[in-house]
Parts: sequence; C-alpha cells; structure tokens
Amino acid sequence: MTEPTPLSAALTDRQLAKRWMKDLSTLRRWRAQGIGPKWVKVDSKDLPRGPGRQGSIRYPLADLLAYELTHGITPLN
Repeated sequence: MTEPTPLSAALTDRQLAKRWMKDLSTLRRWRAQGIGPKWVKVDSKDLPRGPGRQGSIRYPLADLLAYELTHGITPLN
C-alpha cells in the first residue's frame, strides 16, 4: 500500500497556478478534463486550521516535479 502524501509536501491549486503562471480556471478545466498533473482532494477536516487553509485540492510535490520533468516545464518560482 502506498503511504499518503503529507499535506506539507503538496501544493494548493493557487500555489501551482502561481508557480506556472496559469489561471485557476485553467487548472480547474484540466482537472475536469482529466489532464495535467496528478492531484488529490483532501477532506476539509484534514486541513490545518488558520489563514493558510485554502481549498481542498492538493498537488503532491513528488508527482508535480515528475510531471514538470517529463513535460519540459520550468517553474517560474
């Protein structure tokens, strides 16, 4: 069985949009179309409380880095 990805090792959709300079709607459309990097939906009870609690979509960092490498994407930040 695969170990779950810690939330600290994943980006929110807003963080990824900023990293790739993409609009949030682009990432949402990709998810709906089943394209783009692997993502997971996190139950809100598993999210830490506080101002950093944004949305429930997370992009595991290891999967994101692999996607960037295989698709020739150079992150902007």
